[in-house]
Formats: sequence, structure tokens, C-alpha cells
Amino acid sequence: MVESLADSGITGLMPVERGSWHVPTSEFTDPVLLGRVLEVIFQDLSEMGFSIDLDCMPLDGGLALRCQSQNVLIEPGCCGDLGNVASWRKVVGYRQAEWHPLWIGHPSLSVLYRAPRLIVSSPHDAEDPTAHRAVCPDQLQAAIEAAEIELERFAGQIAGPYHQTARSNLV
Repeated sequence: MVESLADSGITGLMPVERGSWHVPTSEFTDPVLLGRVLEVIFQDLSEMGFSIDLDCMPLDGGLALRCQSQNVLIEPGCCGDLGNVASWRKVVGYRQAEWHPLWIGHPSLSVLYRAPRLIVSSPHDAEDPTAHRAVCPDQLQAAIEAAEIELERFAGQIAGPYHQTARSNLV
């Protein structure tokens, strides 16, 4: 299994954090580079024994929450994908004092509301959530809206040519 972009030999992309696979979709401006990344992902999945169905396979990753001023980064976990924007959308309006799941992969995260902030837990699975970061719901809403616009742009970029390129590289 390839652990990071650097391990894969892929250069020319800036991950959200050193040693990460997570790359802002805006980094994918070169179709050849995106094709190489997809080839590595598909090869890695195939070597791990996963069957690859390009008609319904989500692109691994997800949405990372970054606050530059506080040096905060919440990355998606294993099994997260770009469709997890729906999970962020669900929790942005959450206003309860009890923990609520935020599905962005494993290990799990949870949120609760402590006015005027949403509290995001540390990663957890078997253990109870513990408070880790505070997020302003209005800023999170604006970030989600911007992410959805970027996801639409990215989906349009890869919908045609990459689907065929990836399919032909697997045959």
C-alpha cells in the first residue's frame, strides 16, 4: 500500500499536509497528472484485493477543514470520499449539546453545539468522543458552500476524459 504522494513517486502536487495523500482538488490542473494519481489509486486498490467498478466508485479523500489562523487541520479518514460533503452539511446546523456523528471516514468524529460554536471531537471509534476543536457554524457554512462549488467544477473536469482514461488503463 502506498502511504503518501511522495511514496507513490507523484510530484507536482501540494498535499494539505506533508506526508498526506489529501490534495486540494484545485491542484489538479494537469489532466496527465490527475491520470497518474488515479492510476496509482486504482493499482493500490487492486493490489489490496478490491474490485474496481468505475461506474460507482467514489474518489477516496473527502473534505478537509482548515483554519489557517489557528493552525487547525481536520482531515478525512479511511473510507472517506468527496461525497462526505453531505455529512458536513448535516452538522453545520446541529444545535444540540449531545454528541452527533460526523461521518468523514475512520476513525469517527463527532460534533456537539456549545454556543456559539460547534465542537468537533478528536478521532474516536470505540471510545467516547472528547472535545478537540471549536468551529464557527457561519464560517463552516461558507466553507461548505465554497467546497460544493469547487466539487462541481472538479466533477465537470474529470467526468469525461478521466473516466475513459482510467478505464482504458485498467484493461
